[in-house]
Order: sequence, then C-alpha cells, then structure tokens
Amino acid sequence: ATMRTILCLTAALLLQLEVPAAAFNSASWHQFVGLSRSAPALAASRRAPAFATTCAPGKAQQWSMQASEGQNGQDLYKDLKIRLKSSTIWLVGMDGSRKDLVGDFLARKLGYRFIDTNVIIEQLAKVPIGSALPTLGEIFFVKIERAVLDQVQAYVRAVISTGSCAPLDIENWAKFRTGIVVFLDAPANVLRSDGLQTPLESEAAALLDLPDKERLELLVAQRFSMYSQADVIVPVEAGQDTEALAEAVGLALRQHILDNPAPTTPTLGEAHIKAVSRELGLTAPPAETEPAATPEQIEQLNKMLQAPPPPPPPHPPPSP
Repeated sequence: ATMRTILCLTAALLLQLEVPAAAFNSASWHQFVGLSRSAPALAASRRAPAFATTCAPGKAQQWSMQASEGQNGQDLYKDLKIRLKSSTIWLVGMDGSRKDLVGDFLARKLGYRFIDTNVIIEQLAKVPIGSALPTLGEIFFVKIERAVLDQVQAYVRAVISTGSCAPLDIENWAKFRTGIVVFLDAPANVLRSDGLQTPLESEAAALLDLPDKERLELLVAQRFSMYSQADVIVPVEAGQDTEALAEAVGLALRQHILDNPAPTTPTLGEAHIKAVSRELGLTAPPAETEPAATPEQIEQLNKMLQAPPPPPPPHPPPSP
C-alpha cells in the first residue's frame, strides 16, 4: 500500500510537470532492454580535449578540457542534439557538484526538458532534500527515490539531475542506461561549501570519529567506484562557471558518441538481468545481500534475447 501511495503521488506530481502518458508505464520493456546508449559517430570536433582516458569499470571517459576562445558553442549544441537522437542525459555525482545548474543550462541549449529528481522528492516528502534522508529514514527515502526514477526514466529528450544516493543502488543503473550517463566529478574542496552530506548506513561506520573535512573526502572516495560507472566523467573545478562546465559536458558527450557507435543488437547488463528475471517470475525478489549475476547467466540471457523466435507449430492434418 505504501508503494502504491508513493507511485500515485509521483504520478500526480509529474502530471503537473506535463509528463507524457508513457511515463506512467513503469513496467514498459524499454526500461529493461534500454534505448541505445550511443548514437552514430559525429564529425570530428573543432577542438580536441587536453586528454582523454578510458576508465574501468564502466568504460567511462575522463575529460580535462578548456573551452577554446571564439568557438561557436551554439553549433556544438546543435550538433549534439542531432547526434543524441532524442536520448536522455542523466547527471550523477555528489550534491554540490552543480548537476542542477549544468542540467538546466544543457536542457535549454538542447531544447530538452530539465528534470531534477531532488525537487520532485522534496515536493513529495514535504521536506528539504538536505534533511530528507535523516527525516524520512533511509528505507522510505530510497523507496521514494526509486519510484520517482521509475517514472522519469520514460522520458526522451530530457536532462535528468539525480540525487547523490541514486547511483549507489545498483538497480537504478538499469534506468540510467536508457540514456547516456555523465558523472560530474567534484573534489571535496569544491563540495565543502555545501557542508557534510548525510551518508547511508552502509557508509557511516567508516566515517565515525573523523573531522568533517576528512569525512567528506572519504565519502567522496567511497562513492567514486559507483559514480565512475558513468559513460562520461567530467571533472568540476573550483571557480568554473556553469557555461564552461556545460560546454565541457557537451564536448565529452560528443566524443563519447563518436567513440561508441550504436550497437546493432541489444544486450542486457547485470541490473537488467535481475529486473527481467523477476518480471518473468524466474527469481524471487532479491535480498540486500544477494550475489551479483554471474557472467554465465548474463551470457545465457543475452543469447536468449538475440535468438530468432521459434517457428510456429505445424497445422494438424485435416480430419477425414
């Protein structure tokens, strides 16, 4: 009953935001198999980044770049919009990494809709997002966040800013993979002005008895392994203005599209495997400590996905 209430409240709020009817179909198959995470290659960019490296485990690309003087940024966004082919952009990272400002700027430049899931959670929970986790409790907060993500993932042509805890739930990545994921990587010295962020229970033990400065640095380090599964990582520098940071994101997205042509056949990742298996009744709902899907299970389901449908049964001979 609680989950039904959350979903109804989310649907009502999103109606006010003019969400299309398709957004209410949280069981639609596209959330499992996903849209293409990349579009066909774009022509060579006007300016190459200072450096780009491939980062494990999510084949993410890390960028350190400066906008070139005199570059026509509007042309960048026009090109990017064409090559995105309506794909959604998901922004992940710590609170204070300016996901909301960059997301709103990008959305306006691309002619996309901007959605801030923290704002939706605030309106649903009736508490400021900074105090939502300790006020509601971790279990209820996570349920609300999952319900919101279930609804907004149905969008296309959207830039979605997510909360700092959303990428820590592995099954949320099945929703993120309906688009392209960008991690705004802000170091602790950039985040410090926002104050110490509330850790999850699983993170809190390691932070006990540490000064605030060291606690924030350790929290950032703990979360990096999850955040860095993004398709693109863009460092956030102190004093960097929103326009320059948004252009760095745009350039990194364009290079990601260039380097990752759209696959010809869909594949399922670990989070998708779990979701599909539960929907088909093949597995029970997982416990918090459930082991990850094995490579053999993933390979088997990918083969099932790509296999041609079986031929129809032969018609029985006519009776004499």
